[in-house]
Amino acid sequence: MRISEATLKSLDDVAAWQSSNPRSEPITLLDYVGFVATPDTFFAFADLYSPSLVVHAGYRFVASRFSVDTYDAWVRTGTPLLDIQRVLNHVHISTLIQNIEVSDHVAVEAARVLGELWQRTLGPHGLEVGVSGTTLDDAQVTFWESQPP
Repeated sequence: MRISEATLKSLDDVAAWQSSNPRSEPITLLDYVGFVATPDTFFAFADLYSPSLVVHAGYRFVASRFSVDTYDAWVRTGTPLLDIQRVLNHVHISTLIQNIEVSDHVAVEAARVLGELWQRTLGPHGLEVGVSGTTLDDAQVTFWESQPP
């Protein structure tokens, strides 16, 4: 997966590690992961990139975020089931990064990358992935059935 040079140059924590690096060669993102990852973050990101799914009424949802009560509340509004699936599966980038202020470029790039990862992990299983937004406030990713039941 390619991350744009503009994005890499705007990653403050990676830059801080680089500035403290006595080696002359640049620190890679893989190096950075080795500096900061813990078992907790490793498994949490694995679940984000390839989420466990639950099937409800023939539609697949992110298992860790799904609630029958929330689903039923949406159904009562008359919203089409495919739209409910899109809403319940969406992830805002600002939430993932703990509402840390980052540039719109970084937020949109993060959404693009998560979208690519979901396309790789969920796409082969008949799910469509959508990425939207142009700012930190609205950059998001979701998925839905490519052929609804």
